[in-house]
Amino acid sequence: KEINQDHFLETHKELFGKFTFYLEVLLNSGKFLTIARNVNEDSKIDIMLHDTPYQDFSKNFPSDYTYSKIPISHATMLVDSLLDLKVIAPFSYRNGLSYFIRTQHDYTDLFQMSKFIGKHMYWKPYIWKIFGFNQQTMVLKYDYENEIHSLENQKKQMLSSMDPKLTINVLTESINATKKELKDVEKDIDNFSFNRAEEEINSEMLEEIEQKISVLNSDIYSLSYELRKSNEALSHGVNFNLDRIQTIFKEVNILFPEKIIKDYNELVDFNKRISKERNKLLKENIVAIEQKLEESKKEKLLLDKKRMERAVALSSSDSLKKYKALQKIFTDKKAVLTRLELKLEHLQKVAQLDRDIKLLREKIDYCVSEFEKNTKHPSAIFTTISREFREMTKRVLDITATISFSINKEGNIDFKLNTFEEDNSGIPYLTSAANGNTFKKILCAIYDLAVLRAYSRKDFFHFVYHDGIMEALEPKKRQLLFDVIRETCDNFHIQYIFSLMECDRVLNNKKGVLDFQDYEIALKLNDSGEEGRLFKFQSF
Repeated sequence: KEINQDHFLETHKELFGKFTFYLEVLLNSGKFLTIARNVNEDSKIDIMLHDTPYQDFSKNFPSDYTYSKIPISHATMLVDSLLDLKVIAPFSYRNGLSYFIRTQHDYTDLFQMSKFIGKHMYWKPYIWKIFGFNQQTMVLKYDYENEIHSLENQKKQMLSSMDPKLTINVLTESINATKKELKDVEKDIDNFSFNRAEEEINSEMLEEIEQKISVLNSDIYSLSYELRKSNEALSHGVNFNLDRIQTIFKEVNILFPEKIIKDYNELVDFNKRISKERNKLLKENIVAIEQKLEESKKEKLLLDKKRMERAVALSSSDSLKKYKALQKIFTDKKAVLTRLELKLEHLQKVAQLDRDIKLLREKIDYCVSEFEKNTKHPSAIFTTISREFREMTKRVLDITATISFSINKEGNIDFKLNTFEEDNSGIPYLTSAANGNTFKKILCAIYDLAVLRAYSRKDFFHFVYHDGIMEALEPKKRQLLFDVIRETCDNFHIQYIFSLMECDRVLNNKKGVLDFQDYEIALKLNDSGEEGRLFKFQSF
């Protein structure tokens, strides 16, 4: 794992620069793996494979290691292959490691660790795999959803510039009609015939150009009026007589002293904020109006020119001018055809996006159908985890707790923790016991133990660390949890690591303290001096 600049080893490098940290791991193969990492050279990792435990490699040279000075990324892949955690493949050991190194921040949820805050696709597939189901189904569903989201954004962007009334059929018919018109005009050009051109020029002038110019004139007038009013509003500001308001405010304050909530200064500040926001919106509106006005004026100029050209051609007896006008009609229709074909191509791409989205939704439906099968037929490993969790919870907390999963309205899997108690007639009912911090912390620990028990005979993790798990527990629950932990270690060969304050070791005056063998205590720390500290030097 890379170390960020805020890590204490980085911020106090003058103290830890010469430190080298070692970690010895028992592999599922029975061999041992020692990882060495120097603080000054934290981007390079040394790895040693060996047959016997408790080896001291602090005096070894880099060349003595099985793998020396390898980059972090390569070291991660190498360690993953050496650990060979087959049951979580294709996930890396790093996906599961967080679940067995719970810090104080990781007791709020059984299934989602604090480092996985964000999209569910980053952690739910791993849990699904641990519960004995096909994680690929879940991974694919999340991928399909992301792809649909991307395609829908593309579709939205493409349609934003299109007339919503346009369809593929409408455009196809328009294209066919325009092609026929082009063919007729081309024929007239070849035959030097102007009858059709004169008819079309006359029709176009009367029915199309004049109508468009009329609409544009109306638009230009409206936009100019709106622009003038917006500029006036921006220059005048808000008509707010502060002196008059202050006088009224004081009069009202005398008449209704208990009903006045905001004082005068708050009212003035509120007015300033409103004015600032109003001016911002006015400026944005002015820019938009000016842009529309400029576009309308340009379009009107083009239409005026077009109208003049057609009028000249219609009134002229000069065959050459009429021939040029006919060529202009051909060019214009060719441009119209090009625009129509581009729009058709645009809509065809949108239609293809719709087909792609439909296909992806069908694939998602298949994934959901697989989830439905899983809910009806839980895996054997999930049944084991659920049973172990339920039994240990009953022993420690004397409540019934279950872990389960269901399909939510989006078709995704939700993992659930429920706690129950029984009424006087023995009927169970849901409780909110799991919402309490102490209960939730214990339930997180029990869940980890349940998973480790279920996988104790498989190529999986065989350790867990719980930070401060005994803190603030009442003596009875502390003892019951400790008994379950010891039983898990003895019967399922699990290494359990936890930190414990001396005050949290006490059970009660009569029954003494939590009992440990000397070999079970890895390290004792105290405030008596530097020797009692973790790194054997003054605090930093």
